[in-house]
Amino acid sequence: MSEIAEFRRRVDKAIGSQFMGSEIGRLYGMTKHGQRFAIVTSTVLWYAVRVVVDMDEYTAAVVGRRAFWTAADADGFVFDTQHNLERMTGIVTPDSPIPPLVL
Repeated sequence: MSEIAEFRRRVDKAIGSQFMGSEIGRLYGMTKHGQRFAIVTSTVLWYAVRVVVDMDEYTAAVVGRRAFWTAADADGFVFDTQHNLERMTGIVTPDSPIPPLVL
């Protein structure tokens, strides 16, 4: 299995333990440090965005979640979070502040 396919499997496992509506979007990226991340958007009555990062070669973890009433607000958050994560030079952990992420 390729490295990317393996990361996608770990993301699926990490969000599989979350209570969430229908997934409507998923964006993958990498920090400057080389750490993979995924930003997953779902919806029920509102929109939820989860940030998942690779913790090691075996696990990925949801490091944050934020809810929005509109798709436009969720999309803006996804864009800002992707921008911030791609520019991070350190390792992202569940305790990392990822502006504007609210845990």
